[in-house]
Amino acid sequence: MSHTAIRLSTGQTVRVLNEDLPKIEEAEATNAAKVDPAKLSETLTKLQELQTQIQTLSAERDKLAGELQAFKAQLDAALDPGAIEAKAAEMVEDQAAATAVMNAHALKLTPEQAKLRGHDLRVAVVNSVHAARKSEALPADASPDFVRGVYQGLQALAKAMPPAGHQIINAASQPAAPAGPDLSNNAARAAHLWGTK
Repeated sequence: MSHTAIRLSTGQTVRVLNEDLPKIEEAEATNAAKVDPAKLSETLTKLQELQTQIQTLSAERDKLAGELQAFKAQLDAALDPGAIEAKAAEMVEDQAAATAVMNAHALKLTPEQAKLRGHDLRVAVVNSVHAARKSEALPADASPDFVRGVYQGLQALAKAMPPAGHQIINAASQPAAPAGPDLSNNAARAAHLWGTK
């Protein structure tokens, strides 16, 4: 028996018996007639486009998954009881410091100012104090660091100043204590103790 190698429309090369060669060629011709080369090319082009879209969408999916992971980490950190407690303590400290600065200048936080936090609270307090001193308000473009510096200066002054309405009494202006007996002299001390002169 002799064989012949032929290439099929699928791209494979096979060896067939010479007597079966006409049947194979006829089947291949029938298959080739069923396949439209233009349709096949169009299908392959669409397949390539879909594969490119899948790659692009996969990359976008991975990017969004990474962003979601970062947001989740931030949310977990923000909802951490320790972080919430620390933020609450910081807010209380901010309010106490702002109240001390305002009190030192005979001012009170307004309800609107009491709702503010951080930089906005510092700006409101500094501007209130400046208005009470008849000084210029902070420039609109003042940097947060500049505002923080002015605010810290006011805090230092508030610690050094008594609360508004209190007076500092100078010891030098106090009347001298009444002079008593000279207790450094033994005789005077004994006379004072025993009521003798």
